[in-house]
Amino acid sequence: MYPVVRQTDVKDAEWIAQLGRCGLIEPSYIPSSEVMQLRLLTRRLRSYKQCQTQVKNEIHNLLQQVNIKLTSYLSDIFLRRGKHF
Repeated sequence: MYPVVRQTDVKDAEWIAQLGRCGLIEPSYIPSSEVMQLRLLTRRLRSYKQCQTQVKNEIHNLLQQVNIKLTSYLSDIFLRRGKHF
């Protein structure tokens, strides 16, 4: 039978500190402000695209509920050709 060794946060902290003193822990990556700004803009763009898709789907559903089935004539009613229909 193996002896039971209780691991505690204090032991973990001491072990991590020892590894840090020996240089065995890589420093955390902190992105530059430009990279952080780019990430923010990318997330915002993705969010806007998701909202746009959601609104388009809602419009398709509303049109179908009132028996306007433009999708049988146009693959995408939001393209330039569909806007003039």
